[in-house]
Amino acid sequence: MFLKLRVPFFADFDKKALKVIMERMLCQDYKRGSIISKYKEEAENMYIVISGEVQQYDGRHHYELEGLEPDRRCQELESWGEEAMTSDLQWEATSKALRKTLVLTLQRRDLIEVLSHVKVMQQSDKQSFLIKAQFLDELTYNRVLEFNNLLQEQRFNPGEIVYDQGAESDTFFVAKRGKLCIQAIVEIEDRNIYPESSE
Repeated sequence: MFLKLRVPFFADFDKKALKVIMERMLCQDYKRGSIISKYKEEAENMYIVISGEVQQYDGRHHYELEGLEPDRRCQELESWGEEAMTSDLQWEATSKALRKTLVLTLQRRDLIEVLSHVKVMQQSDKQSFLIKAQFLDELTYNRVLEFNNLLQEQRFNPGEIVYDQGAESDTFFVAKRGKLCIQAIVEIEDRNIYPESSE
């Protein structure tokens, strides 16, 4: 998905979340000179430029009168408003379409709803997985649900170390999918090597 690959804000979102987020996004056309977001207004959206170009001006200056250049220009697949997804803010600049521009818009309330929905889906997925796990066969369904609520899902890339030999053993791991290679490092003293090496 282009959101995950091209927009840094979404880099850590999984496919299920991104699919629902895409369904919530609005695709809007702006004519040249149209205001997309305005200085000092409540920042409740995130914007991604699909085509065209957007220029941003600090609202404290009169750029045309003062002969100043825009603070920033956003082009294809560039975004702004990421901070508005997690905090109550006001726009620090006015964003205006430099030419005919197509923009994807995501509202904060939609993102919050999506993340809440995805969390419920993930909990359901974990429950289904745990119910089938043989090592939990003797637990009641309610006990499995309690166990599920204690688990935290974590992803590892190929070659990444899950835990080191000698590290404190205070974590219980359940492999949901993928493969693990377990390696043990054993130190052998010279006197235990057979046959003995001759000098």
